[in-house]
Amino acid sequence: MSTALVNDQALSVGTPDPVVRVAVMGSCITRDNFNSRFNPGYKQMYETVLMQNQSSVIALMSEGFELSDAELGEANAYDRWNVVTDLSKSFLTDLAELQPDYLLLDFFGDVHFGVLEVGDGQWVTNNRWKLWATPYYQSLKAAGPLRTLSLQRDTDTYLELWRESFDRFVAHVRQVAPDTEIIVHRGRNTSTLLRAGEQTPVSLQQNSNLVKIDLPRYNRLWRQLDDYAVSSTGAASIDLTGHEYPTPSDHPWGAYYVHYSMDYYEDFLTALNRIHLDRALRKPELAMVQQILSVAAARREEVHAAQDRTIKSQRAKLKRQKQRIAQLEGGRAYRAARKVRKLLQHGRDR
Repeated sequence: MSTALVNDQALSVGTPDPVVRVAVMGSCITRDNFNSRFNPGYKQMYETVLMQNQSSVIALMSEGFELSDAELGEANAYDRWNVVTDLSKSFLTDLAELQPDYLLLDFFGDVHFGVLEVGDGQWVTNNRWKLWATPYYQSLKAAGPLRTLSLQRDTDTYLELWRESFDRFVAHVRQVAPDTEIIVHRGRNTSTLLRAGEQTPVSLQQNSNLVKIDLPRYNRLWRQLDDYAVSSTGAASIDLTGHEYPTPSDHPWGAYYVHYSMDYYEDFLTALNRIHLDRALRKPELAMVQQILSVAAARREEVHAAQDRTIKSQRAKLKRQKQRIAQLEGGRAYRAARKVRKLLQHGRDR
């Protein structure tokens, strides 16, 4: 059999080889890895059979419902799909029907959006990009104060509800799709921006118009969710958080906290391939592949280490520059004050 990629479509001659089937419950940090713009040729290895975008785990495990066309408004098809699937919880039944090989999870929706209560103990993702534009949300807002929960603001309450919801979610997956393996994709917000034509990253928040967030706190809370998901399930994880992947100014979706440099997506696919090969191969083939991957990983680690050293050096240089500027400004202020005192003293002496 021969396979070629033409216009982002896999064209096959003869019976197609089986590919690994994956479902994604997460965000662009996971789903973009299954996009030919980021990982050309991924379709020769993987098929994404199901996606749930930017939903909170709390919302996913709440009671579902549907909206009318009038309540959804005039949003485009993609935005409507985001809202409809978040509210209907259809992902849970679709998972049982489709039986993917892997279920990839990331918790962007919980970290960046939180949840909105629409009934007694009934939650939806408080997605400011998709939900807030609907007439349904506007009617909720007009009816009175909205009850929301945020991981940053209501940390203890949110974590308690999230853990309970996550445990129920995992129990559901294991009941309806027992052969589906859960993989946790650990998330992180980048703090650096790589501008087009430049080699050295700069501060993202100081060089963009993005809404400012408390990056250390966001990342610390994200790590708490990831840690619980891995420790409570024993699931495999893809962890690329040890390196800085600056968001490029020319990223296809624009510079953002979770829009990474293009090498991120290649590294993700390598990590996923390794998980799958460890599961699928037998000795001696597995040992051979592990040796190849170990050498490749070591080489890439050297590249990342050099990149990290460059970023740290640039940060230290910027810090020294700021300190020097502060010292100079302090010296000028001191000299100006001293000059004023002399003038005042001269006036009194006359």
